[in-house]
Amino acid sequence: IPGIRPFFFFFSLSFPFSQAFLKEKIKCTMMHGVELYSVEFYVGNASQAAAFYRDKFGFRIVGYCGLETGERTRSRFVCYQGDVRFVFTSSLRSDDEEFHAYWRKHGDSVHDMSFIVDDVNDAYDRCLQHGATALQAPVLLSASDGTQVQSATVGTFFGDWSHTLYDRNILNAALPPGFSPIPNPPGTANDFGFERVDHVAIALEMGTLPSVLQFYRNCFGFSRFLCAGEDEQ
Repeated sequence: IPGIRPFFFFFSLSFPFSQAFLKEKIKCTMMHGVELYSVEFYVGNASQAAAFYRDKFGFRIVGYCGLETGERTRSRFVCYQGDVRFVFTSSLRSDDEEFHAYWRKHGDSVHDMSFIVDDVNDAYDRCLQHGATALQAPVLLSASDGTQVQSATVGTFFGDWSHTLYDRNILNAALPPGFSPIPNPPGTANDFGFERVDHVAIALEMGTLPSVLQFYRNCFGFSRFLCAGEDEQ
């Protein structure tokens, strides 16, 4: 969103979140059959970002994609702890306009949240019917261990971020498609005990909350269970 840089807080712990400029607050739950799989950050230095979460929060760096694996455009690391999966991506090329346009506007921040869905084709079509942008049509991909995973990607109508959709075979794969395992991952700090992503906080411009809520309700079956500031609409 031009002029506003989103703030995101993850993990099963509660962190304070200042919303002094934002009177609209909402909490939603997802329908049965939709699960959060991973969160991808676009960052200036993926290696440094992954090392920071390893050293400061005890994440394990388990997968890599870059020059050494044949990828010539981007460097990517995937980090795990419990069911929390973070992907850190940076660009290797100055002409990678999709990455650099996003990074110039938002800096180091979340670019994609991936969901596990029961039917990728159905979820993809439903998203397009309700205002999402087609970024990658459903395609069958192979993970490093040979697991076949169907995937698609849609863009939201607000901000500049996206949602990748995976079928449930992703849970049988050691790593997301495109990543190679790190044979001897570097040591980590003590495990912090993070188990899952508890919630995602998105800063929105005043007045846009109803349309964003409707988007997630229609596309993914989110339901509202708490709303503050509704009278401000």
